[in-house]
Amino acid sequence: MNKPCNYMTPEQRFRLDEACRVFEESFDFGVYLVGSVMSRPDFRDVDVRAIVADETFARLYPRADPKNPMRDAYWALVMAALSLYLRVATGLPIDFQVQQQTAANEEFPGVRSALGLGHVSRARHLEAPR
Repeated sequence: MNKPCNYMTPEQRFRLDEACRVFEESFDFGVYLVGSVMSRPDFRDVDVRAIVADETFARLYPRADPKNPMRDAYWALVMAALSLYLRVATGLPIDFQVQQQTAANEEFPGVRSALGLGHVSRARHLEAPR
């Protein structure tokens, strides 16, 4: 039997994709599903990461240490607000963070799953058969 690519239900994944579309459409960075939901059915929370170029992270959060940004009050406030938005929109226990690309690659070197691409958006880009 094949291992699932994540342990959310299809409905949960759909709601998360739809809620993350605003990030994909509003900002110039990718949003990804990472962490225990990718490998365990007993996941505690759903880790969602916006992974940005190192320079972009430095511009957005100039006082934050990329390896431990939680000490920066501005970063922590923005992450709490965005996590709450995703929790309300999806009903899932979301932990959202913007991460510097280098730090994200060190913390989550394995599989990532892109979010927010939108089922409707993808369908619009498909050519009809001729």
